[in-house]
Amino acid sequence: MSSKRVARAVTGLLIAGLASATLTALPAQAAPTPQGAASVSATLDGDTGGAGQGPITPSGPDTAPWRSASPNATAPSLTRSQVIDRAASWVDQGLKYSGEGSYQGYRTDCSGYVSMAWKLSYSMDTTSFVPTGVASWIGKGDLKPGDALLNDAAGRYGHVVLFERWANDAHTSYLGYEFTGSGVHHREIPYPYFPGSPGNPYRPVRNNSIVDDQTPTPPKPVANNRTLAAIEGGVLHEVYTDGKGWHDNVVPGVGSMSALGFAYSPSGRRVIEAVENGALHEIYSDGDGWVDNAVPVSGTIDSLGFAYHPMTGIRVVEAVEGGTIHEIFADGDGWHDNVIPGVANVSALGFAYKASGQRVIEAVVNGALHEIYPDGDGWVDNAVQGVGGNISTLGFAINKSTGQRVIEAVEGGVLHEIYTDPHGAWQDNVVPGVSGTITSVSVKLKDSGERVVEAVVDGALHEIYTEAGVWHDSVVPGTAGGATAVSFDLTL
Repeated sequence: MSSKRVARAVTGLLIAGLASATLTALPAQAAPTPQGAASVSATLDGDTGGAGQGPITPSGPDTAPWRSASPNATAPSLTRSQVIDRAASWVDQGLKYSGEGSYQGYRTDCSGYVSMAWKLSYSMDTTSFVPTGVASWIGKGDLKPGDALLNDAAGRYGHVVLFERWANDAHTSYLGYEFTGSGVHHREIPYPYFPGSPGNPYRPVRNNSIVDDQTPTPPKPVANNRTLAAIEGGVLHEVYTDGKGWHDNVVPGVGSMSALGFAYSPSGRRVIEAVENGALHEIYSDGDGWVDNAVPVSGTIDSLGFAYHPMTGIRVVEAVEGGTIHEIFADGDGWHDNVIPGVANVSALGFAYKASGQRVIEAVVNGALHEIYPDGDGWVDNAVQGVGGNISTLGFAINKSTGQRVIEAVEGGVLHEIYTDPHGAWQDNVVPGVSGTITSVSVKLKDSGERVVEAVVDGALHEIYTEAGVWHDSVVPGTAGGATAVSFDLTL
């Protein structure tokens, strides 16, 4: 195998950042540190129930205590998906539970958290949601995303949990969002709540101002659900599956796009790194819809790959600018843009992480496939042997269990699967049964090792996949057509 060692001068900052940084909050610029921030995991840690509550407090910067039996709290009309997105925005932020603290204008306790998710004009307490008319009691069978399970006792005996969805068909447990003494959790909870909890019984309630979504919202990726970000006629579309089939929704306010990468953040937020008029933009979902922020880096980007570091959660973009590869990433100090030295004449790339956290780039250099990765001495650039040339585009994934690298590449207009065998040797096979002009490819691997490929074939979205080792090619139904690029994610 021919190879070359390239300089390591610019890698130190990123290597150090990936080793030590924690997930930064969107939007793209580093966010202010929340009041009372602490390192809190969003995994189930056994901490349940309330841990005290502060007084009813107006939302916003003026958080002086305000007490009244009838605070006249307003609850703006929010869709269920907006409520869930708002709740998810506090997960993994390191917020410390405090009835006297605040973040984004809301009290950092259980009832303040639900008040934030419902975008109330006051941070309520557990005794006030129903008496003030903000919420009403409902039955178990009426529960929908964005409703809540409320223990309306006072103080530390009261607690409230935001309901997301049922975790099983028997409706004996559900996925919920809650703020407990150890932080904000998104986890499975037995209905109505963990046994042995103090206070009053937990009963379902509904925000009286919540409304059902008018268009379906992509579910967080579970089982075999797929969510695609696609460029159709320069406009961004979100194409996804749920139990009812495929859906195709335009992402409002985003246009003139030429390239993109899509991934779910560790907290489940949909994030797209995209090229708009040659500039890099970060597009993501929050509680009020989609946000489109320009990433403060210079240069004209031709193509890119995007992934989250598996351990730190830092988002990293590998971008082709004028034939060179730039590594663009966000940490606690904001965005950074470093050139990968010694690599030129790049026309396309794919990017993925090994389970160890090492990043690997598969790039087209002068039409040939190269594997580029950092080691302890800097960047390494190896030409992949035994692979045909004239590669125009590719998608790349790594099997986290076996370390196998799998590339779906277009060679001379034909789809090829290029992969490492158990001996580490590269193989290059034509994917059978796929015809047409392919302009974009994205690939993910299931835990079973089966491959799912989303591709643009003659302007249409195709799903190409293996099942028991056999390839299948299906047109994605109901999409608008005229697609030029696609990127997707399969599971969290």
